[in-house]
Amino acid sequence: MKARNTLLMNNKKIIFAFASFVLGAIVFLLLHPLSGYVSGLRLIWRHPGALISDFITVGGLFPTLLNIYLTTWAAILLLFLLKVKWNGIVFAGLFTIAGFAFFGKTPFNIVPIWLGILTYSRLQHVPTLKLLGAYMFGTGLGPVVSYTWFAIPLSLWATIPLGLLVGVIAGYLIGPIATTILPVHKGYNLYHVGFTIGFISMLFATLFRALGLDLNVGTAITYEHHWFLFWLVMAVSILCLVYPLFNIKESLTGFKKTIREEGKLLSDFIEMHGLKGTLTNVGLLGLMMLVVVLVLRFELNGPMVGGIFTVMGFGAFGKHVTNVLPVMFGSYLATFLPNINLYDIGPSIVIFFVTALAPITIRYGVIAGVIAGFIHMVIAPTALYFQGGFDLYNNGFTAGFTAALIVIFVDYIKRPKIKDIQKPNHDLT
Repeated sequence: MKARNTLLMNNKKIIFAFASFVLGAIVFLLLHPLSGYVSGLRLIWRHPGALISDFITVGGLFPTLLNIYLTTWAAILLLFLLKVKWNGIVFAGLFTIAGFAFFGKTPFNIVPIWLGILTYSRLQHVPTLKLLGAYMFGTGLGPVVSYTWFAIPLSLWATIPLGLLVGVIAGYLIGPIATTILPVHKGYNLYHVGFTIGFISMLFATLFRALGLDLNVGTAITYEHHWFLFWLVMAVSILCLVYPLFNIKESLTGFKKTIREEGKLLSDFIEMHGLKGTLTNVGLLGLMMLVVVLVLRFELNGPMVGGIFTVMGFGAFGKHVTNVLPVMFGSYLATFLPNINLYDIGPSIVIFFVTALAPITIRYGVIAGVIAGFIHMVIAPTALYFQGGFDLYNNGFTAGFTAALIVIFVDYIKRPKIKDIQKPNHDLT
């Protein structure tokens, strides 16, 4: 009986998911001509996708939104197939995938990465749950697949299988490298997989440069849809705050507990403090980012909205309204340096992605958080060159080094003085 009830529940979930997908597809068709989607998606899906390219510029607003929709649903389908429990890391992963489908991810370039992770899981007998972060965030390597498919000057008959092979190799490497380098930053870089795939991207970037390939795919950015994107983020933020209203007391209790957390890996706020309190944090983070946009007079584009969605997603997995502000302020201070312009596309998105370092604020203090944000802003352009733009989470790559510097330095300063350390007593009498 229990097995039958479980089967019925699963069937209902599948039917609901399929109905939701179809309904969404119908809405898209009502909003924009089919021919516009086809031509726009063709441009988006054939773009190399390396940093920094705004798909709104490449293929148009509505085709980009459809790309986000399809890419996110591809991830949801994967979760169904893997039969994983929906928790904080899944929530963060879906928001991140949706955000980066504005600039770099497509439903096609993420699949070879998943196949590589699956291959590693099967060959090394690693449980799916331990690789959930790799599945969710390893998709940041999508551009290395798209670049191989569409930017290498060979026939598609050669580049398509080559891109699949590159993606599988890249995905396979994520698991072992992620496990090995975690102690470098001790969990104070929330974008740990971004740090991991930065090294993999650097490997391919070095190889491609040695082969004489040009990795510069140009920077395509548009600001003409600022208010549409602003109200989109506003709507998603408010939607996150609706469910907590059904039980305000429970929501506030969970939220108060959440903002006391350090937030380092692996802080799953949904499991720790419940969905209502977590959604309150997520919604408020979204609104807070919009305030930042207004105060700094930013004009929104695809990559910036991707940054805001990522901040919101990690509101379920490490970030909260108190630990993100010092690192953001530190990165803002760095824009007063002569060669960093706040309104260039790189620094403007760093303001949001620097929140990968948010746990440092609670563990080491506000000043450390500000310093971390400052250092991060300075390092980010150099990190981007080394990894070639194939790691969409360049700020995760950067944050890994920044967190390591801060953690090592502060721990060294706070270590016990040698004279204060009690010598071991070897007298056994």
